[in-house]
Amino acid sequence: MELSKAQEALDLERKELQKEQQHIMETHAKLSKEQGKMEQAIRELEIINGEHKFIHESIKAGDIQGTDYYYKRLETVERLKKGLESTYQAVVEQQGKVSREKEVFAAFCTQEIHDIRLRQMTISSILTKTDYQELLQSRNNIANRIVRTKKIAMDDIKQHDDEMNQFINHLYVHLDYIGQEIRMIPHKTRIRTEEGSKEIYQFTVPEWIESEAKEQLRKHIEWMLEQLEKDPKFRDEDGGEQYTEIKKFTEKSLQTKQLMQMIMKGNMVKIKCRKVTNDNKVSSGFSSWEESNQWSGGEKWSKNMTLFLGLMNYMAEKRQHINLGVGRTRTVIMDNPFGHASSDHVLNPVFYIAEQLGFQMIALTAHAEGSFIREYFPVVYSCRLREAANGQTSIMTYEKEIKHVYFKDHDPIVLDRLGRREQLTLFDL
Repeated sequence: MELSKAQEALDLERKELQKEQQHIMETHAKLSKEQGKMEQAIRELEIINGEHKFIHESIKAGDIQGTDYYYKRLETVERLKKGLESTYQAVVEQQGKVSREKEVFAAFCTQEIHDIRLRQMTISSILTKTDYQELLQSRNNIANRIVRTKKIAMDDIKQHDDEMNQFINHLYVHLDYIGQEIRMIPHKTRIRTEEGSKEIYQFTVPEWIESEAKEQLRKHIEWMLEQLEKDPKFRDEDGGEQYTEIKKFTEKSLQTKQLMQMIMKGNMVKIKCRKVTNDNKVSSGFSSWEESNQWSGGEKWSKNMTLFLGLMNYMAEKRQHINLGVGRTRTVIMDNPFGHASSDHVLNPVFYIAEQLGFQMIALTAHAEGSFIREYFPVVYSCRLREAANGQTSIMTYEKEIKHVYFKDHDPIVLDRLGRREQLTLFDL
């Protein structure tokens, strides 16, 4: 009875062991299969690492999201492999794009950045930096350098503007002074008449607005700078400045006449004059320059001589102070000034105006002896060439003629001086 129970217990235990053995074998087979899959997954990962180097110290490990990996290791590895290859391909494309953009940026820097150090710094940073954080730091450094450079440029521009404004002010003051002086010239043709003092000439200088005139000057200077920058004739073969050409261009562009026409907007200075008759009468009204050019030849010579004497009077008073109450204080030496102007109605006004303006006139003329010379010049030197005894050379001789009656009536002191001292210096040179 006891043996029978023991046998049953053994049979039951054997069956349990057989079941457990079957389970162990099935589990072993399953685990072996999973181990094979894991080893295959590891081999795949090693192959992928050989290509993409993802097992690296700089790369931080991450967890695989989800539970698929535990049941579908090979499928998960294959999916990750495809994702990695896709990402790698995207990175390669982006790297190509970055390389192309670097080349474009480097070309831009070469063309547009004129500061050599900033250009080299910018190109070097974009071509050599591979780490994004380093690139950001380099960008910040460049940005700071640009801010400093911009400040320097703004200060330079401000200084340039200040210098430009100062130069424009100098030009404007000069041109305004010229305009004022031109308006003063007619005052130097003022003479005394029976009807009171009159100016023979009248100058009308066009008015201008200061702000508009300065703007015209600024545009002109900017045009000059543009020409100096772009025109190749101002550079030599090596790119150096052609100082001679620059000087010629600058002097030509800044001529007072040209600048005056610019601020007057093309308007001309209008000149009018009065006619002086042979009886020393001055017309009450002015004639335009165009109308005066229709006068006879002698009258035109008379008005031109009057203008010449007025200009000489202006220049003499600019050089030194002249006491206008002491008679003749200046001398005009003229080379053959008369031409056909030898009649009284032509010469009388000129000599009258010359006397009024304080000029002593000395004329060198080839005119044959005539009454008009002795009438207007109280001292006459007649020079002649005479043949020498050897017949090979000529000797110049002169005769002096003094109109004593004129000096007795007008200036006897001069007559006394002429009698005591010969004026030979001019002919003994």
